[in-house]
Amino acid sequence: MKTYYQLLLLICVFGLFSFHQPKDVEESATKSGAPDKVVIYKTIDNIDLKLHFFYPPNHKVTDKTAALLFFHGGGWNGGAPSQLYAQSAYLASRGLVVVSAQYRVNKANGTTPQECVKDGKSAMRWLRTHAQNYGINANKILAGGGSAGGHIAAALATVKGFNEVGEDTTVSCMPEALVLFNPAIHNGKEGYGYTRVQEYWESFSPYHNIDKTTPPTVILLGTEDRVFKPSLAKEFKKNMEENGVRCDLILYKDQEHAFFNKDMNLEMHYQTMIDADKFLISLGYLKGEPRTLTSFLAEHKEENALRLWYDQPAKDWQSEALPIGNGYMGAMFFGGTNKEQIQFSEGTLWSGGPGSNDNYNFGVRKDAWKHLEAVRKLLDEEKFNEAHALAQKELTGVLHKNENDLSSFGDYGAQQTMGDLMITVDHAEEVEHYKRVLDIEKAEGYITYNIGDNQYKRTYFGDYPSKLMVYKLESDLPENYSISFQTPHQKNKETFKKNLYSFQGEVKDNGMQFETCLKIESDGKTKFVDNKVIIENATYVVAYHVASTEYLNKFPTYKGNDFITENKHLLHRLKGKSFEEIQKEHRLDYQNLFERVDFDLGYKQGEDLPTDQRLLAYSKGNNDYWLEQLYFQYSRYLMISSSRPGTMPMHLQGKWNDSTNPAWACDYHMNINQQMLYWPAEVVNLSECEEPLNDYIESLVEPGKITAKEFFNARGWTVSTMNNPFGYTSSGWGFPWGFFPGGAGWISQHLWEHYEFTQDEAFLKNQAYPIMKEAALFWVDYLTENENGLLVSTPSYSPEHGGISKGASMDHQIAWDLMSNCIAACEVLEIDADFKKEITAVRNKIAPPTIGSWGQLQEWMEDVDDPNNKHRHVSHLYALHPGKQISLEKTPEWAEATRVSLNARGDDGTGWSLAWKVNFWSRLKDGDRAYQLYRRLLQPIGFGDESTHASGTYANLFCGHPPFQLDGNMGGAAGMAEMLLQSQTGTLEILPALPQAWKKGNVKGLKARGGYTVDMSWKNGKLKTLHITAVKNGPCTLLYKGKKQVKEMVAGETLEVKF
Repeated sequence: MKTYYQLLLLICVFGLFSFHQPKDVEESATKSGAPDKVVIYKTIDNIDLKLHFFYPPNHKVTDKTAALLFFHGGGWNGGAPSQLYAQSAYLASRGLVVVSAQYRVNKANGTTPQECVKDGKSAMRWLRTHAQNYGINANKILAGGGSAGGHIAAALATVKGFNEVGEDTTVSCMPEALVLFNPAIHNGKEGYGYTRVQEYWESFSPYHNIDKTTPPTVILLGTEDRVFKPSLAKEFKKNMEENGVRCDLILYKDQEHAFFNKDMNLEMHYQTMIDADKFLISLGYLKGEPRTLTSFLAEHKEENALRLWYDQPAKDWQSEALPIGNGYMGAMFFGGTNKEQIQFSEGTLWSGGPGSNDNYNFGVRKDAWKHLEAVRKLLDEEKFNEAHALAQKELTGVLHKNENDLSSFGDYGAQQTMGDLMITVDHAEEVEHYKRVLDIEKAEGYITYNIGDNQYKRTYFGDYPSKLMVYKLESDLPENYSISFQTPHQKNKETFKKNLYSFQGEVKDNGMQFETCLKIESDGKTKFVDNKVIIENATYVVAYHVASTEYLNKFPTYKGNDFITENKHLLHRLKGKSFEEIQKEHRLDYQNLFERVDFDLGYKQGEDLPTDQRLLAYSKGNNDYWLEQLYFQYSRYLMISSSRPGTMPMHLQGKWNDSTNPAWACDYHMNINQQMLYWPAEVVNLSECEEPLNDYIESLVEPGKITAKEFFNARGWTVSTMNNPFGYTSSGWGFPWGFFPGGAGWISQHLWEHYEFTQDEAFLKNQAYPIMKEAALFWVDYLTENENGLLVSTPSYSPEHGGISKGASMDHQIAWDLMSNCIAACEVLEIDADFKKEITAVRNKIAPPTIGSWGQLQEWMEDVDDPNNKHRHVSHLYALHPGKQISLEKTPEWAEATRVSLNARGDDGTGWSLAWKVNFWSRLKDGDRAYQLYRRLLQPIGFGDESTHASGTYANLFCGHPPFQLDGNMGGAAGMAEMLLQSQTGTLEILPALPQAWKKGNVKGLKARGGYTVDMSWKNGKLKTLHITAVKNGPCTLLYKGKKQVKEMVAGETLEVKF
């Protein structure tokens, strides 16, 4: 395949060596971001060494263009030509042919620094010899490089000898100018690499071989460089000028070695390119003006935009389709070319509830409490099986079933899909350049592709202010479209008038009525045929989509919303507004929330792979920090898109559901899942997104009081494991999973946390505290004193694990936490002194966490934990997270017991279980273990050569329990925040569990309890900058690596803190 114009066989230490002709050995680059050509210039010891060419725009072989030969860094030990691709591409865009050279290095080839210089000279001579084949002026070839590559470039101009045996040394390797990024050009004892080159250092060191023939040089160097010290650089410049040679030395304040690399300092990376450009302009090799730093940074932001993207349409709903939402509605788009499917649901559409069965009674079993004492007596007699049987019979919630039920759970019901919009396009499937994108910085979905000369684009988004979903389909040339609505629900009325499509229907089992409408705008002609909207000869179609139901969150009827009038008002507000105005409204609203937090672990490295392929590569060990920050921000995107003031809270799948009988009813699961869904809300600066949950909690108090009375003869309110929007707060219909009176206490923690993060005393007084107090009253009545004088929860079950108990630890920890929060609220508001005194006494008698026989934290009062049990629930560690009863600082023995329990449970689990473990290990300040579990959470499932794990992350980055549940996404994001910032003890702890993998990064906009906003950066695992902003005056206690500071804060002012 390869031909050689010269073949030198050298039976010596130099091995087999040959130069190559350019033709026949060229390898045309085909991948995006790659050089224009890759050419083998030398083969030695069976190693092909290559040159990577970057051409200016419209470059031709007949041109006579100046060239720049680059050499990468790596200490003569490693590195690759790709290290200088960014510099090569930029200077090529400015008018040079730029060539990035490969040379032999120690780690890969076992060579010495001498071979690096030999290869450098070979590359220059080859390039000069074959310049005409590449449109290069052989008399205008420059050289440059970074670090050790800077040494090689400088050696071409200064160092005699070190030529490859047999090479034609009559071909000059002298460059016309040098562009050196922190070059290692002093190789004496004061410089770099002396111990490796000491036998020949003086003849090898460019610093010591300057003469009048040395070409003009620019050196770009950080003031903190320890490889080539600035003092030596100044001496180099002085020696150059004494020889009558120009040497520009540009020093960059506070920058260390390798600062010019993109992943070290983005601004310096671009600034050094700009300064190199200016130098080359001054020598006449480039014309015009260099790019500005502002334009570089803007382009970088666009190139590194947070996007999920794929090169083919979705086939599967839960693992491939992409989510958009406006808080009220959630839609999933597939991106098919000739047939698009947009499945959608609306948060209030449910089966079950009051309309589904005449006997529906919110699950209440009247007078169930009368059997409590009998159950407790059996437990005291240690008749656990009998106690469980009686509880199962008399304390379970009540379901009713009939043949019309859509849900497996009878009149409990289930969240419902509303249906699917099916859009067909009248073209064939000969598609090119297909791309399906979800841009989470703009909260917009895009599909682009070409068929022949016709380019197609679709734009989808949800607009919260106008309560719309918006879909725009465009093409360069006119197309024909049809849009139809498919639903599993009963149709009552379907119309199309004046470009407005309306479908009115109802859910079969409960008669809940709803309407969905599409307002069509197009430059084509529209008509309605066979229940389809037909649009002909259109270059664009815009569909404005609304949906509403008669549901009203008001006990006991849960109906009364005038959904038809509501939709009319929404559509009326569209009059006079363009698509662009609606899009602008949406972006301003969304970005006001999303842009509060900036999280950067590193720029987008390597090839721009589709998201599913990135995830696969990550699972195989690739350190893709960009993917990790994408996952973090994706969770914020999902929260903003599914939980906004005035909407229903997120359910198990957020606002996305394609079924009439989804897993676990797609409900509000109160024994971990609902809480985890909102764990990140406050810390990631999305307090407003928690408002739907807070309002929903308030709506549970009235039915929850009935549950507390009928099941437990207690004051206050409670809610158990499963909860629907129709006031079902009763126990579940099966034990042990269904018995969890701790639900109200746990979910009430979110109310206190909302106050802690916002310091909103009006919210605490008017909404949060009254709810918390009622939840605490339940525990005052339900807890009973055991034989040791401790208050215990009996009967109780640890969530979904183990049997009936005389006291599940989680119940005690929740009650302790709830009462502690109520006590704190009383102190803040200066109210309820008698109640505060009462619950303080109760709290202090609650059974504390107990260390068991093998050092574990006991899950129950009974010491029966199995060290070999790997159950997904780790509920007895609630006091560690999300509670605050256990900490390394205040309760080290208990904290160590939680570590023992975590190690016993292992590092596997369902999606949400893995996410919880990330948070546990973060609280234990073991960042590396937390990070290990975080990576496990991102193991791919459901596609590709997936791992053997049963749970993990789907191609669309949804968490797979399986099936899809959003809690894992939210818990994972919360865990990432816990690694960076913790404040549960009243102290702001900075980088408490930073994993070693995150060597550098910055985050802006995280929130901490006390009403603080925190911006920070770190490098080499150490805090670099820290800024704190407070919402009120007062002292702020900060902790970093054991060092504590107390700063007096002023409301609204930002304080820089140094440790």
